[in-house]
Amino acid sequence: MATKIEFGLSLEGDDARAFHEYMEHPDDTEAGRELIREALRLAKSKPDFC
Repeated sequence: MATKIEFGLSLEGDDARAFHEYMEHPDDTEAGRELIREALRLAKSKPDFC
């Protein structure tokens, strides 16, 4: 029988601090907003895909 694969993320040191800082104050760029808009357009155009 197959066992379930569990994914996780482990960060240490500077990587952990940078990630925490980003989560506290995420960057909001026009490129990022456009990426989100494109994802929404794709999700709406193919509702049975997601």
